[in-house]
Amino acid sequence: MPKKEEKSSFAKASDDKQNIKDEPQKRDELQEWKNLALRMKADYENREREIAKEKTALRGLVEENLICDFLPVLDNLNSALVQCAESNLAHNGSWVEGVNLVRKQFEDLLRQRGVEKMELLGTEFDPSLAEAVDRSFASSSAKATDGTGASDGNKVVKVIIDGYKKGERIIRPGRVIVGE
Repeated sequence: MPKKEEKSSFAKASDDKQNIKDEPQKRDELQEWKNLALRMKADYENREREIAKEKTALRGLVEENLICDFLPVLDNLNSALVQCAESNLAHNGSWVEGVNLVRKQFEDLLRQRGVEKMELLGTEFDPSLAEAVDRSFASSSAKATDGTGASDGNKVVKVIIDGYKKGERIIRPGRVIVGE
């Protein structure tokens, strides 16, 4: 029996010597695992931030699409008010007043969402802001009234459908008639 104890003591001493030799290697390996864990944590946090940005961008696109779906309703309200004025239905004051209130409420809602109507009439035509649906060939008497004698060449002379933007992003280009 004493031989077994000696053998096991010897094996134990040998293992201790091996452990002492392996200690720097194990420290290096442990440090590698720690570094890997830190990189994985940083990658995870970066991905979380990317996902949050993507969600915000997606919400913005969904909101813009919803607004674009409702803009024709606002166009129809504006057309109804113009038709009332042109056909002398303004005597039906309470109805016109009600439609005006709905239109104003709609416009306020758009403003709250950061959407603004682009003022295109009289401006230089910009194809990034509006679609030219027609050209207006003005006679020589159609000169600018500012005394310069300049014509309406390449200026928006009539807005068919209003354009809207949110910040710098165009959510619906206007449709306009451009002077020649």
